[in-house]
Amino acid sequence: MKKTIITLIALLLVICICIAGCDTSSGSQSSSSPDSSNNQSEIESDANVESDANGNANQEDSQSTDTEVEESDIDDEITGSQERRFMKVEYSTAFSVEYITDDILLVTDAENQKFLLVPRGQAAPSGYEDAILLYTPVERIIMASSTQFGMVEPFDIWDNVVAIVSNPRDWPFDELNERLADGRILYVGSGMGANINFELLQEVEPDLTFLYTGNSAQLDLMNMLDELDLPYAVDNEYMEPTHQGRMEWIKFLAVFFGKAEEGVAYVDEMLARLDDMAERLSTVEYKPKVAWGMLYNGIVYVPGADTYVAGQIRDAGGENLFAHIPGGSSSQISMEEFYEVVLQADIWINSNMTPIMNYDELYETAPILADVPVVVDGEVWQFGPYYYTMTGEVDIQVIELAAIFHPDLFPEYQDTKEFHHFQLLPQ
Repeated sequence: MKKTIITLIALLLVICICIAGCDTSSGSQSSSSPDSSNNQSEIESDANVESDANGNANQEDSQSTDTEVEESDIDDEITGSQERRFMKVEYSTAFSVEYITDDILLVTDAENQKFLLVPRGQAAPSGYEDAILLYTPVERIIMASSTQFGMVEPFDIWDNVVAIVSNPRDWPFDELNERLADGRILYVGSGMGANINFELLQEVEPDLTFLYTGNSAQLDLMNMLDELDLPYAVDNEYMEPTHQGRMEWIKFLAVFFGKAEEGVAYVDEMLARLDDMAERLSTVEYKPKVAWGMLYNGIVYVPGADTYVAGQIRDAGGENLFAHIPGGSSSQISMEEFYEVVLQADIWINSNMTPIMNYDELYETAPILADVPVVVDGEVWQFGPYYYTMTGEVDIQVIELAAIFHPDLFPEYQDTKEFHHFQLLPQ
């Protein structure tokens, strides 16, 4: 009997040990699941924090994030790099505008300076510390070239301009004239910078100055701004070899005023008008021979074959009589050389910055030209008074050329009073 009891006790002990072992194993499995879940949550949380820091969609925008990833994958297959979105700039290679988000832009100017443009009230994303940070619309701007006036005129931005670097005059922009008259916009000097009022420049303390470099660089102004540790953006539209490229700089300036969409739309409209002009000219068979030249102290400046002027003549349906002169800038020729060429011309565009008053003045300035057919026939045209400033209407300037060359295709210009950028030399 005692032996039987001992056996039963031993069996009970074995059963208890087995049960305890099973509980321990089950407990280990259940404790490992919370650990795995916590680790995954931490990874997802870190990913979301990084996503927010880079200006991408957060958890609340998970659906749009998935869409963006799919679009990036398509671009990755094509480019082999992470998707990057840029503003469409077809004709100029001197600047770029990259969309970091729909509102935040990374702009590169003509001297490869980078600007991070962030709408006011938004936080600047990390990762762009090398770029100059500006909040848009930029509120205190100096414009150092009169060609910039026409490019920004369409966008109602004059409240953001505090000074100009161009001699005050009767500009064709009423709001600019009013602000110059009452002191809301100041004149801080003129020229390449040698005549800049340093003290006034310091007092104005602009957030940004638009200036230009290249062959006519505003080096003195740049040095002053560097000394004051004030930023500047380089707008070199004047160096573009095509009129379309010059037009695209409107987009560059517009983004600093928070007008990116408006700038793109405006240039698109300009290009559409040029497309309409090209359609009208598509049936043209004869192209009038065009002499384009500026008289100055007994010599004549004529456009090279690769200049934007040559492109305007071509696109407007004319034959450039100086297409044989190479280069992307104007060249000097003698009055006698000009005479030999202008003898062939159907039309002469006198590109003097100061218009000739009448034919009597022309005969006095260049008596050798008095008997050339284009002068005798009264086909001498010249710039309107604000030709170089009306940079927001470059498309209209080209269309007016087309109307001069092919008046039958542009009946809306039959009355010469309809021309604003060109005018016939008065008798």
